[in-house]
Amino acid sequence: MIGIIIAMKSEFIFNKEMKSKIILKKNNNQDFFIYDNKIVFTYSGIGKVNSAIASQNLITNFKLKKIINIGTAGALSKVLRVNDLVFCEKFFSYDVDLTAFNYKIGQIPKEKDNFFSFEKSKAFLKMINENFEIKNGNVASGDSFITNKNYVNYLMFKKEKIDVIDMESWSVANVCNKNKIDFISFKVISDLINKPSSEDQFKINHVLNRKKISNLIKLIIKSN
Repeated sequence: MIGIIIAMKSEFIFNKEMKSKIILKKNNNQDFFIYDNKIVFTYSGIGKVNSAIASQNLITNFKLKKIINIGTAGALSKVLRVNDLVFCEKFFSYDVDLTAFNYKIGQIPKEKDNFFSFEKSKAFLKMINENFEIKNGNVASGDSFITNKNYVNYLMFKKEKIDVIDMESWSVANVCNKNKIDFISFKVISDLINKPSSEDQFKINHVLNRKKISNLIKLIIKSN
């Protein structure tokens, strides 16, 4: 079974055909939408704590071969554009700084400072590439909405090659790593952080981004 974690309900809405094949299971105040006994969806809520809890609940309740985190993200890279689909390769936490104790930026003591995508199936990625134009990038997660006004406050963005910023994927990657579960993440660019008014961009582009997320999920469902 494959687990799919999405932060917000507004990022993906089940159509009528999907609803007819979904079984709803509730556990620990979390909803799990089981599709055709092959894929289980859950909405994590926003932020690293919520996504970590949702990930562990998903792993505890279901026998999963992989988790896919799908959602929107802001772009730091100047080569990315709104509505681009990004395959996230490397995951950092931008709001962790224990450099005073000789740890790397983003590193929690005695833990890794970053995680890699764990996807083993080349056929799966090939299938996605054949249907979408995909760009690769490194992502940093944290509990702040980053804009062109505040991103300079975070040392991580100066030290590492960060292309994409979100609020969930690093913690999902961390939980999957601890549980030895394959993990991949796809992000649709909602706003350009190096441009003014990131908040307005996010709101304006939300419907467009949701359409791309829905098309990606439909393809994943079709392939399973």
